[in-house]
Amino acid sequence: MNKTIVPDMARSATDACTDYLRNAILNGEFAEDSPVIIDRIAQVLNVSHTPIREAIRRLEAEGFVSFRPRRGAVVRKVSLAEFEELVEIRKALEPILITAALENIDAAGLANAKAAFSGWTAQTDPTETLRAQWAFYESLYVAAGKPVVLSTARANWNHIHRYHRIAWDHAREVRSQDIEMMGEMFEHFKINNRPETLKALDQTINWGRDLVRDTLT
Repeated sequence: MNKTIVPDMARSATDACTDYLRNAILNGEFAEDSPVIIDRIAQVLNVSHTPIREAIRRLEAEGFVSFRPRRGAVVRKVSLAEFEELVEIRKALEPILITAALENIDAAGLANAKAAFSGWTAQTDPTETLRAQWAFYESLYVAAGKPVVLSTARANWNHIHRYHRIAWDHAREVRSQDIEMMGEMFEHFKINNRPETLKALDQTINWGRDLVRDTLT
């Protein structure tokens, strides 16, 4: 488990607090159902209570925290049923994006995606690895020209990220298989092989789903 780095507070205090708390939850520094203590966070980040409260509201909307009577904000428990729903949303959205991207991507877009893939495979930190993994997907999906669908898929990934982060701690040795599967998908994408690209995407999603299932059960 990695210690979350205190963010640079020069930018929006609310944004910085949100990123800090989200990453701390993803890194497992806040246990499920534990309270989010504003005074303690304010001391760590050296900010007032206001941006922390605003950050907590954002994280409630993202599904990371919930409010309990007489307890205030607490870290939401993970749920296999919720995760299954998130995977179904992913299966509905991302094939739309990658299909449109296959039709629209140009040489510059492919070069950006290649760089993003290299950036992902070079990561070793669990949280940064998952963040870089989405950056690779997004480098492909942006070519679809569907910003609303992409924004929804990005939000969905933020929720799924938490579950994949939990699975990482139990199955780090399978990362090479993940890289191999996504590399295969990218190879199909580069030659505009739509059926095999969609098949490979579905396989990677199913593989990640099964990994989390095994971890949670």
